[in-house]
Amino acid sequence: MKTIFTLSILSLYFFTPLFSQTYALDLSVQLTASTGAVSVGLEWPSYPGVTQYNVYRKLPSGGSWGAAIATLPGTDTVYYDNTVAMGTAYEYRVDRVASTTGVGYALSGVNVKLNYNNGIMILLTDSFFLPALNTEIAQLVNDYEADGWYVKQVNINRNSSVASVKSQIVGVFNQDPANTKALMLLGHIPVPYSGLINPDGHGDHYGAWPADIFYAEMDGNWTDASVNDVSATDPRNRNIPGDGKYDQSVCPSLVELQVGRVDFYDLPAFTATEEQLMQNYLNKLHSFKIRGFIPNDVAVVEDNFGGFTEGFSASGYKNFSVAVGPANILTTDWLPTLDTLDALWSYGCGGGWYQGAGGIATSTDFATYSVQSVFNMLFGSYFGDWDVQNSFLRSALGSGAMLTNAWAGRPHWQFHQMALGYNIGYCTQKTHNNTSTYFTSTLAPGYFGRWVHIALMGDPSLRLHYIAPPSNLIAVEDGNHVVHLNWSASTEAVAGYYVFRKLMTDINWTLVNSNITGTTSLDDSTLTSGGDYTYIVRAARDQQTYSGIYENLSLGSFASISSNLITENKPDAIFTIYPNPTIDYITVDFLNSVEITSGSLRVYNSLGEMIYVHEITAGLDKFTIPLTGLSAGVYYIEIGNSVRKFIKK
Repeated sequence: MKTIFTLSILSLYFFTPLFSQTYALDLSVQLTASTGAVSVGLEWPSYPGVTQYNVYRKLPSGGSWGAAIATLPGTDTVYYDNTVAMGTAYEYRVDRVASTTGVGYALSGVNVKLNYNNGIMILLTDSFFLPALNTEIAQLVNDYEADGWYVKQVNINRNSSVASVKSQIVGVFNQDPANTKALMLLGHIPVPYSGLINPDGHGDHYGAWPADIFYAEMDGNWTDASVNDVSATDPRNRNIPGDGKYDQSVCPSLVELQVGRVDFYDLPAFTATEEQLMQNYLNKLHSFKIRGFIPNDVAVVEDNFGGFTEGFSASGYKNFSVAVGPANILTTDWLPTLDTLDALWSYGCGGGWYQGAGGIATSTDFATYSVQSVFNMLFGSYFGDWDVQNSFLRSALGSGAMLTNAWAGRPHWQFHQMALGYNIGYCTQKTHNNTSTYFTSTLAPGYFGRWVHIALMGDPSLRLHYIAPPSNLIAVEDGNHVVHLNWSASTEAVAGYYVFRKLMTDINWTLVNSNITGTTSLDDSTLTSGGDYTYIVRAARDQQTYSGIYENLSLGSFASISSNLITENKPDAIFTIYPNPTIDYITVDFLNSVEITSGSLRVYNSLGEMIYVHEITAGLDKFTIPLTGLSAGVYYIEIGNSVRKFIKK
């Protein structure tokens, strides 16, 4: 596929808007949503020259919008959907029919709750940062798990091959495909290249581009045999058979994983080292998630491509309306405004190069200013290809409060789901997989959809809104196997708390109290078997946004117990063990050797893995198991239906 543009956006490096018409606003229906007891209300600003509005609705998992649920006259600015079900999220699309067709999206619903089981997050950690950043990375893992993720961490040598990294990702994914949902690339994880494209329109930039999407797609056919083009100025983009750069310009199948990258490699514009930049990012990431800093619910847009009919900054206007409201979108200079204004979102575009966008900023500016917008979109020539020295796209995360960044304009991105509590990785995956569900470009329907260059810089788990978490959770089990839980309250006003529990090796949490508790204590009397359990308590409150209201959850506070509520406590257990705890051996003493028939004695570790098996014979009185070489920990001996726990010191 030859995918090359003649339109250059670099030529507008020094572009100054000369157009009274703003195509980005023409393309945008700036939706907001509100909820009643059994209804969702959609509203949008009036716009001149509109003949008709069409309203569509689908479930978030749906790929097709189907027929319009309402057709409205061009003078209408509101629509009420009175056919919603409590607790169900609905995705809405409103098309504006005029000389230039606009579209807007919103996710809303009545009494919608966040999913407290997010699935498995694969964390690929660049071993360059180990052990120096062990503490910060451990905090990252803790925050993931406190937000409902189960983390599987893999350390990667930055000099590994792309193919070997992909093999490790696929290996982890295949352990549990149904639950594995996201991928975090922490550090200079080897960069895949793929395709024969130039989405910025420059002939000298035609070839393979960085393609983290390759790591997120699990079952497509990626080849390195057919593309043969060396026209690009930069050797990185030249693509020939057998060079380790893949042929595909469009992702060969749907992306299974949400993916994001945080990579401060080769950014000499900063005086801070790569290690210091990563440490700073992880610290501000943690601070944002625990409400250490709280940005204003405003968004900043600077569009230096206002005369382009593609309306690049529509990615800003459409998404920002449901996040902060149309009145809180400031169309102004990107810098120096964001050096002092704490903003939730920003969008900036202008004629670009690898280290900047005309009229917006440069990589050096990121090192000089403290840019205070948390979630960001930037667009311009060249810097969508981010695997370069002082990359404008990557270096943004080293500045101020900036936590995410995306090259948004070709294609347009979808972030509207975040206004109802969804994480940014979910939106990235939707954008990766989009060809016809959402608007991509005015150049042609579906154009740029699923192209391999689409990438998120930042933590894919991030949500727009957090709550200050509770702390100091303490769990104590009494003699009746009731677990008494106590914690310190959130520092913010909350509706109450939910308590969750799981075995340490389980992926998903079980909700202990289906009804929220307004106190800071809870008794769990629902244990049915023993084992090593983790508890977590999370604060909750209704979060009001311009997309409606959803029940938001804080990160959680953890506590662990080892419950002895297990079949070993049954009065008819057929064996006992001693000494316990032990060091060198454990003796199994059959209480009534007459009852013993032939069978198996099995030993399990705390992960449930069988590590020892021995066949026993009828009439056996005692049996000693040597423990030499066994690491300290908790273990279980099982014979028939009886189980006993022992501790190896």
